[in-house]
Amino acid sequence: MLNEIQINEIVFPEGGEGGELENLLIQRAEEMSIPVVYAESGSGWQAGSSSFQIISPIQGREYGSKNDGSLVIMAKAGGLRWLFTGDLEEEGESWIIQKYPHLKADILKAGHHGSNSSSSSQFLRHIAPKAAVISAGRNNRYGHPHQEVLSRLSSEKIKILRTDLHGAITYTFTEKAGTFSLKLP
Repeated sequence: MLNEIQINEIVFPEGGEGGELENLLIQRAEEMSIPVVYAESGSGWQAGSSSFQIISPIQGREYGSKNDGSLVIMAKAGGLRWLFTGDLEEEGESWIIQKYPHLKADILKAGHHGSNSSSSSQFLRHIAPKAAVISAGRNNRYGHPHQEVLSRLSSEKIKILRTDLHGAITYTFTEKAGTFSLKLP
């Protein structure tokens, strides 16, 4: 992707363990003079009328799994609140509930590709999204998204958008609203 689109900066979670892929990405970014930034809770940025706030990882917090140290970003864009959870699992979700007792989102990017270790009922009720986007490849070897997650989302009456079924999911922003569109492969 680094060769396909212009990338101004790459953001990684502060204190996260880099795997082989992350290390290769950092090396390639450095070769291309693309800045690599390490972010934690409290940092953020503005892009036009949209705002992006890092809510996790939390400085000084020890995480039981690499996934729970994922970047979690709350965005306000197109008149909606978006929560991007990376590969966050249930332990990380519980920590976010404790740290942010009033956190709500209109759109949730479901954690860990719809793995049953993410998107707990407690987290879904706390965040109260209207829709959830699940990014998972068709017929992937992990069986993502797991049926348990789909059932939890359905029981909370959350609209489900899945890349394995719907293809590319885009949202076209206007100043105060926007529209989802789906493009099958």
